[in-house]
Amino acid sequence: MKPSTLWSQYSVLRSTLDIKKGIDMSKYSKLRAFLKRQSGGYLPKKSRVFTKEQVDNFLNNALDYSYLMQKVVLVLGVAGAMRCDEIVKLRIDNVEDVKSALIIKIPDTKTKRSRSFTVLGENYLCVYRKYIALRPPSLVERRLFLRYVNGMCLEMVVGIHKISAAAQEVATFLKLDNWKEYTGHALRRTSATLLVKGGGDFTCLK
Repeated sequence: MKPSTLWSQYSVLRSTLDIKKGIDMSKYSKLRAFLKRQSGGYLPKKSRVFTKEQVDNFLNNALDYSYLMQKVVLVLGVAGAMRCDEIVKLRIDNVEDVKSALIIKIPDTKTKRSRSFTVLGENYLCVYRKYIALRPPSLVERRLFLRYVNGMCLEMVVGIHKISAAAQEVATFLKLDNWKEYTGHALRRTSATLLVKGGGDFTCLK
């Protein structure tokens, strides 16, 4: 099993135990030491990925009026190492807001196995809540991502091409070189990289 996968499983377990049982796994020093040993010499697959500072920059400085949807895509995509097709198919019923965290369940993945992940951090929660509050109240559609234009959510779902382009929009805002190389896989690969560097804790993005 790759080190990034081990850290991902650790992150999910840590968040779940913290919320459900009040257990802080960060105190299990031997476990973290083992995971770090497994990461020795590990190099993620070469690809254009975002750094912690770049993620912070976009979330803090991009205007919600223009980029709120991309912020939510970035948060969920990185926190859950989500594929673009998973983001597109995500429904509001798959997201549980428990005040201190978001618990996201992905029922249909490429591996045909359900999985879940948790989003922590007030900044991330605020971004999601702002976006979800803009849904038209009479809308029957349950897909989470709706087209977002000038501060408003329209009654039109977002397709795979728009989700795949989100990373390029982030890179363009940040004025990064080779912005076209930030493909739809950038969020998932960023997730793996930050997990290894951050010790399996997504709150390191704050």
